[in-house]
Amino acid sequence: MTEVQELHSVEKKKTTLPLYREVFPEDSDAFLEWYYSQSGNVIFALTDAHTNQVLSMIHCNPCKLIYRGKPFTAAYLYAVATAPAFRHRGYMAALLDHTFAWCRRKGIPFCTLIPVDEAIYTPFAFETICSFDAERSGDQPAMSFDLYSIESTEKVESERQFSSPDDLPENPVVMARITDPDSFYRIFSSVFAGSKKAHGEEPDEEEAYGKLSNEKEMLSFLRKLSISFSQDL
Repeated sequence: MTEVQELHSVEKKKTTLPLYREVFPEDSDAFLEWYYSQSGNVIFALTDAHTNQVLSMIHCNPCKLIYRGKPFTAAYLYAVATAPAFRHRGYMAALLDHTFAWCRRKGIPFCTLIPVDEAIYTPFAFETICSFDAERSGDQPAMSFDLYSIESTEKVESERQFSSPDDLPENPVVMARITDPDSFYRIFSSVFAGSKKAHGEEPDEEEAYGKLSNEKEMLSFLRKLSISFSQDL
């Protein structure tokens, strides 16, 4: 029998370290010490109910974004992994469903991830929305994009101490999955309407956004934006 645990404290989150090291052996002890000391994220762990062994995990990190001047928080899914001996049993599917439900309860409009293989995540309603730029797009300032990620300078510099281009897949992309359509609509339609009114125009949401009546249309809308998800994701 298995159960899903939500791990918030550093002590609890470190129970996933054996699985992390098994699946991602290339990451250094120094990086893991720094990463697991960070607060604000939650790790969803599917465990054996009898032995408490972590069989599968998803690290759900807050992703601070700005859309045309309006800040909001999405979720960045990291270290999505199942122990090799326990794969192909539906554990990750169950854990993803739990993650999506948690995001909806928290009013998180969408979650993102950087896949090793896009085909792994398309069955779970993820779609590619943009490329991943590890160094931001040249010298182009973040504020010139419609949607961009933000993070404290201290955290960005700490992450860059441990990261390298070799850590990423070739030609990395960002995939997204809508988790709370109501929050998504409130965030994106309200900014557009406010911008139009500020210029003395009546907002035409359907013209700019389509109807945004379903998750496919919302993901299509994201793909039309200029987006910068860089190393501070």
